[in-house]
Amino acid sequence: MNETATANAAQPVDWFTFGTDQPAGWRVDYDSESLKLTGSSAYDSLSVAETDRWTVILDGRLHNNDALAGYIQSGNDTLPISDAELVGRAFDVIGTDIFAEIHGVFSVIIWDRTTDKLLAARDPLGIWPLFYYRKHNSLHLSTSLTLLKDIAEPPTSLNRPVLAIWVSNVWMSHDETPFEGIRRIPSQYYFVAERGDIALTRYWQPTSKDGKIDWLVSGNPAEFQKLLWEAVDGLSAHEGPNAIFLSGGLDSVSVAMIATDIARERGEPLPLALSVRMPGEDADESAVQTHGEEAWPPTTHHSLTTTNRT
Repeated sequence: MNETATANAAQPVDWFTFGTDQPAGWRVDYDSESLKLTGSSAYDSLSVAETDRWTVILDGRLHNNDALAGYIQSGNDTLPISDAELVGRAFDVIGTDIFAEIHGVFSVIIWDRTTDKLLAARDPLGIWPLFYYRKHNSLHLSTSLTLLKDIAEPPTSLNRPVLAIWVSNVWMSHDETPFEGIRRIPSQYYFVAERGDIALTRYWQPTSKDGKIDWLVSGNPAEFQKLLWEAVDGLSAHEGPNAIFLSGGLDSVSVAMIATDIARERGEPLPLALSVRMPGEDADESAVQTHGEEAWPPTTHHSLTTTNRT
């Protein structure tokens, strides 16, 4: 794999910026015979690993490294040194089921040389971006719209129908972007490129395939507490303070209290409290929000009063 290094962007990427001042991310250029990675992650979160069988490029953060290591560890095996290697070695064992097993916020690309397939996916909630553009006989994937727009031939135009839908506050198709010819890999699906064909396969859904829901029963509240703690811990930032939107209800206050305990345990800044206050007595929950703040004293509380109730 050829790799060209560029300087990390100093500011976080604004994935919804349509202009050309968007900070650089990374781009993968693929033509079935070679894979080239150019650029770097704006968050210093890019991990790359390679063997004779595969190349894995992972951007983001995994939340379940130990669980993934369970697929590959035996005897005196040690945990791989990078997230990309961990995903690649688990891919050796479980194939495309790996996408359903990765927990975290991420974009991942796997070039499987044995089948000549390029696979890609994002986290189920779509927090980490990933876009693609087809150019002649090559395929290009990137976390940045700008990096794909800059190589488009002929130069790509604004996708006016999508922009009209977007400014009208109407939900648009899950793979559309503001630029013609550039597509978004939808969350909850993994992308397969093989001999010029592209296919999407769903890897995650909120319920099981049979539609049954494994509801919490009275006998396992401790398991719920453990899972909730792991969920909040996994989504907590490590580079600075977290921010919690407080409604004043049980859910947001519970998440805020756990996030506070986690920050204290790590010796990190306490979370910030955020709240939105609506106009009108029937919609104003400021008293409840303030009560939640008193029960959980964060470092700073930010309140935004809006005049729009829609």
